[in-house]
Amino acid sequence: MITEDDLVKIFAKDKRESSSLDIFFLSLNRLLMLVGALAVVYFIINFSAFSGKISYWYKTQIKAETYSAQTQIVLEPGLVVSTGNVVAPPKERNLPTMQENYVKIPVLNIDAPITWRVNNVPADVSLGLENGLIHINGTALPGEKGNIYVTGHSSNYIWAKGNYNSIFATLDQLIVGDLIYVKFNGETYVYKVSGQKVVVPTDLSVFNQTDQSKLTLVTCWPIGTSLKRLVVEAKQIDPDPANNKKSTETINMTQLPAGR
Repeated sequence: MITEDDLVKIFAKDKRESSSLDIFFLSLNRLLMLVGALAVVYFIINFSAFSGKISYWYKTQIKAETYSAQTQIVLEPGLVVSTGNVVAPPKERNLPTMQENYVKIPVLNIDAPITWRVNNVPADVSLGLENGLIHINGTALPGEKGNIYVTGHSSNYIWAKGNYNSIFATLDQLIVGDLIYVKFNGETYVYKVSGQKVVVPTDLSVFNQTDQSKLTLVTCWPIGTSLKRLVVEAKQIDPDPANNKKSTETINMTQLPAGR
């Protein structure tokens, strides 16, 4: 026979279990709200970068505009000028119109100024990135055999100075064969993307010099962090890199530049 004391114990146990579940779901709800709030803050802080990526996605996926190597002017010796399905032998160096000391990546709709010979010092890097892309002092220059190291912001705080705070937000969209143009000392240099990778900030192999003429574009990754670096490598195809002189630049670094 169940006594009154037994009933009190049973209902007290049910009440404790109910209370524990209430606490669990309340805590879970608060955690989800916190995560949601952090996600919103993260998006707002990196709004410029994400809006750029959304715009790129809209143009290439929704509007189905052609952003591929087929629509680019191919300048590698022995190849042809290809525009969609129209193919004809190249008669001259049909280069894009560019300003001096600019980098152009047609497939990403990037056309940005570059500052040369910036020291890999946080203050100098930060100041240089306010004005566009920067070339790290000690690495090769266009027209030289070696590795040209160029970096730019993938994102930055919405209150940060500069008009290029998300210039490399879509850098991960580059694929093998895409073309990059650099205007330096009155000459337009053309580079063809050969690959990309993600490395840690202490991977100094990105600075390695070479006997080839190579362009390395780098930005902080993932967007909104400086945890790693996205690296895009490209080889010079025009003018003939065989005519380049050997770089005499030297560099001694302990960490890759931070261009959040």
